[in-house]
Amino acid sequence: MYITSLTVSQVGQASGHVATLLVRWVYGNQAVDVMQISVGGVSQPAPSVTNVPVTNKSPTKQLVHAPAGAQLSVGCFPRLTKAGTFLDQMPDESGQEKDFQSFALSQIIVTVDQSSPAPPPRITKAESFSARLQEPNHISISWEAGNYSSYRVRSAKKGTNEREDSTTDTNFTLPRTQPNQIYTFRVKGIGLSTNPSSEFSPITEVVAKGNNDRLRQFLADSGIDLRNTVSIKTVFPSVFSLRRLMELE
Repeated sequence: MYITSLTVSQVGQASGHVATLLVRWVYGNQAVDVMQISVGGVSQPAPSVTNVPVTNKSPTKQLVHAPAGAQLSVGCFPRLTKAGTFLDQMPDESGQEKDFQSFALSQIIVTVDQSSPAPPPRITKAESFSARLQEPNHISISWEAGNYSSYRVRSAKKGTNEREDSTTDTNFTLPRTQPNQIYTFRVKGIGLSTNPSSEFSPITEVVAKGNNDRLRQFLADSGIDLRNTVSIKTVFPSVFSLRRLMELE
């Protein structure tokens, strides 16, 4: 056996739509004169070829350049030479002559092109909620996105400084919003490994709902059934201001 394994990975960031690949291989028990590395599109008929001279089973790796943002097939072909010419037939471990391509190993890899910005998340839902007993006035948003490890969410009451929060979810809740005020939201995707991060999404504006000024409706929205309650004091034994409880002041 000439080679027993092949590993291909993208290293660094692509520049000018060109990616750098690190090709590693492990030798078997048969000697090799040249390691021939081919890189091409899965459907590309004429891949690029790099010939790496081998002495005493060294080297075991090679950097090669390839198109960024593409699905590629990387092949590693052990070759024998005679008088400077590649042999098309090579002996296997039993001495039987076979086509050199039968000893090759290959791997499919999708390269990432950091030269092109990744698409930002798209905010698909934004909803405001009035205050209830269990939670204050708040706004929740959710979004669709590509393959990101996390997200940064910038939000603010319109005309004020933004706050920034991080999350691994595709949703976010801004608590304690002020009723009838406009809030802005935008989201950025943080890339996985060599995948690029995105720009921030376009700003989405949301008007915070006004809080309910009707006590009975406020309690019903909060899940309290007054039909089974003797008095308001039973529900709020230590509350001095119902308007404050309802976030009306």
